[in-house]
Amino acid sequence: MRRPRSSLNRSPKWIRARKSPAAFPARALRQLRASPIQGIYELTRGAEIAYVTADGKYAITGDLYDLSANDDLTETRRREARVHLMAAVPESDMVIFGPRDPKYTVTVFTDVDCAYCRKLHSEMAEYNRLGVRVRYLLYRAPDPTARPGPRRSRCGARRTATRR
Repeated sequence: MRRPRSSLNRSPKWIRARKSPAAFPARALRQLRASPIQGIYELTRGAEIAYVTADGKYAITGDLYDLSANDDLTETRRREARVHLMAAVPESDMVIFGPRDPKYTVTVFTDVDCAYCRKLHSEMAEYNRLGVRVRYLLYRAPDPTARPGPRRSRCGARRTATRR
């Protein structure tokens, strides 16, 4: 059966009114907005993005491209979402190394068990000399056999001594 044309122009409010809470949790509904494709809406959860049909029956995962502009619209939205999520983390929850007047600020997810992270940290004085302020967010590796090093490092007495 063919749906009336007007059903393609429904707003996200229509979806909110018609869908069950199990299909779209209340917090997810706040992250629903129109996409560039008529009848398709963008659903954002953190930095994950999916597309749903106006009737809520179908979901599409993957990146949406504007072929005429050669632009990955989904990745642009992911970047915006990541910036928003990062801005929500207070600096009091970070370990920060930096000069008094930084020219640049870099935020890094770090794990003390990571060799690349240790390499970065071993070069911290040079980054600071160049005007780069580094904000560490301690990342707990999902490996259940990983040592509890990040917790010890974060809670250690030197944490406040090393902050600048």
